[in-house]
Amino acid sequence: MRVSNVSYDQWKSIIAANDLNVQYVENPNSYNLFAIEYNISWETKVLKDGGSNQTDFETNYKPTANLPLGARQTDTSSVSNTFTSTGIGTILTTPLSFDQYALQVQVTGNSTLTLWNVVLEGSLNGVNFSTILTSTNLLGPGVIWGSAMVAPSLYIRSRVVSLTLGLATNIIVTILGQT
Repeated sequence: MRVSNVSYDQWKSIIAANDLNVQYVENPNSYNLFAIEYNISWETKVLKDGGSNQTDFETNYKPTANLPLGARQTDTSSVSNTFTSTGIGTILTTPLSFDQYALQVQVTGNSTLTLWNVVLEGSLNGVNFSTILTSTNLLGPGVIWGSAMVAPSLYIRSRVVSLTLGLATNIIVTILGQT
């Protein structure tokens, strides 16, 4: 493990930019602060001198600090798009990586003879997309779940590859990505 001692302002910037869990050890006259990023321990010290750094740490970081490493609130995003023909849905993005997915197709109106091929696609650059999940009329309009480690992606979108509405009005495609 590499230890990197930085100023308190640098430490706060690193924490914010990399969404790291704040850890601290309280001493009689100071707080030793650190956050682990892969094999780097970002560290700084805040004196208990009643100054602005102590106030900032105790107000903005201490209440949510010392969670188990690796435990953090998940980032979940979802979007629904309505389709009457083939097309591409709204792109969802995350600064982390989506690694769990869900895709759902709902038919509006009469579902008789409605046929579709809808895919959830993932990308690392927001330009080149690959299929992660597929929903077809054979599977029905239920939720299709993806598991972790299938295809970590920074961008996801739905795409209607083919659609025959029959007596239906449209389909509503909902995608969900979770980090």
